Amino acid sequence: MTAAFALAAVRAKAVRPGTSFEIIREIRSNAETQTVARQSLAAAKSRHAKLLHGGIFVHVLEAGGFLILETDPVTHNALGLHLVSRTVNGRPAIDSDRIEDCIRSALVPELANTAAEFAGDMLSTPPSSAVSLERRFVGGRFPGDDSGYFGTLKSLRELKARPDEYSEYGALVGALGLWPIRYSLTMPLYAANPLIAFEVARSKHEDLMKEFARGMGSSSEEQSAISIINHVLSPIGTLVEFRERISWLRRLDEFLEGAFNAADASVFRVNKSISTIPLQLAPDSDTPEKKCSVFTLPALDVRWVRPDDGPWVVTEVLPAE
Repeated sequence: MTAAFALAAVRAKAVRPGTSFEIIREIRSNAETQTVARQSLAAAKSRHAKLLHGGIFVHVLEAGGFLILETDPVTHNALGLHLVSRTVNGRPAIDSDRIEDCIRSALVPELANTAAEFAGDMLSTPPSSAVSLERRFVGGRFPGDDSGYFGTLKSLRELKARPDEYSEYGALVGALGLWPIRYSLTMPLYAANPLIAFEVARSKHEDLMKEFARGMGSSSEEQSAISIINHVLSPIGTLVEFRERISWLRRLDEFLEGAFNAADASVFRVNKSISTIPLQLAPDSDTPEKKCSVFTLPALDVRWVRPDDGPWVVTEVLPAE
């Protein structure tokens, strides 16, 4: 898989004549990625699962790939992103997404690289270290509302807890919500169909929550699970309750992380390499030069802002719709 092959393939597919193309990321294959690609195809076959987007992610693991930005040379606006690879028969494999609102093409490489770095850090970071992600957000703080994975209810700020307690709470809540996404990367099926792998991981998450609840000694598995979940996620009215919630979240996240750590690290490492690829950009229609969403596998929407021509910083991490 070469850059010349990728550029020729995407030019041949171009809808608009005269557009230009720029490689903004290369994804290399090796023996490890090729092994996981074979495992993924076997897992998909055993489940009778359809290959997502024509199997583009398996092809990238097998042969490598390039992320290519399409640009209008007159307006210098970005028009689309193309993930290009090659099938085992030597034919081009391309997955494309149009960029609907105007954003200058010069801003895209930095945003794509920054988003990829953040996605890799977020997927690799265990709950015990998730506070380190806070520095990537606007103002160096997790969001002050309950939107997204790391948000903190505004009412909790009225409890006058220590700043480090709010940071830890946001990190633990975020880690709890992201667990199914992270776990899906440990499954060989992932490259063939990340969405099915994510659904399987969500089911695993529910089972582990019940197992955690059983460990609390309740007589009824279902009622115990509901009780524990409600205790962890129910409204908080006092500082004492807030600190108790943090303690519960530590225990729950530690339990879930044990199952994550028992999975195949090699498969996770390989699948992470395709999960940091920006597949879709959605600039804000009113301020496209300042705000933009970046979508990555399997279901993440990270929203970015560029204050005063400075570096891109995160505003929210949301589940992709």
